[in-house]
Amino acid sequence: MSKSDMLSYLLDNFGSPEQATKVSDKEISKFVDKVPETILKFWRDHGRGSYLNGFFWFCDPALLQPILRTLFEGDPEYNAEDMTTVGYSAFGSLEVWDKTRRIIGIDFLTSTIYSPPDEYYLDLSTGERLDDNILVQTPMTSFINSDRDDFDEALATLGKLEPGEIYGYAPVLQLGGSQDVEHLHRTKIVEHLAMICGLSRFNLTRLTPPDPPAFPFGRLEVIRPVGPLTRQ
Repeated sequence: MSKSDMLSYLLDNFGSPEQATKVSDKEISKFVDKVPETILKFWRDHGRGSYLNGFFWFCDPALLQPILRTLFEGDPEYNAEDMTTVGYSAFGSLEVWDKTRRIIGIDFLTSTIYSPPDEYYLDLSTGERLDDNILVQTPMTSFINSDRDDFDEALATLGKLEPGEIYGYAPVLQLGGSQDVEHLHRTKIVEHLAMICGLSRFNLTRLTPPDPPAFPFGRLEVIRPVGPLTRQ
């Protein structure tokens, strides 16, 4: 599966999203200059909803905008008003599109934020910048292809998620909680992520160059905390 056809793959293999809500033309018009056209077209044609029994959700960006504002408040480089949450996983990882910086991934299990460098967006064969309509789909590939064993067990034990819900650990990992299915519960995504935001600052990370054999694809290293520099 190529990076450029994830939306087509989802539609061809699973149809339109489950539990989908329609998105009005008025709502779509608010995001014309904020997300690539391929996302607007998907919303227009299929609405917003879930795939893979609730493992990945296309969401209303307004739902999670307060979380982005909290995370990036006072940051010298990143502005939450340039960001749009396109989707989230059943465990609360966010896929965010920044109209200037493009892809941003936020992991609430590890309190880390990944923002790829400019070279990530280049076509290696031509050296030209990849089309934004392709780039916005690349995080979905990682979500869909990731290990879903814990999700499948949580689904069987706790039942199917409703829109706006995730499976969250209790206590959360930032408070020493255990990352096993027995400590998962169904919870509202906004309240759960807001609580995590209040526990510790998130770190901006980057992927280092490949370093085989230990790190054949590179490794994530911390650049700095996100937020006002004076709070570091």
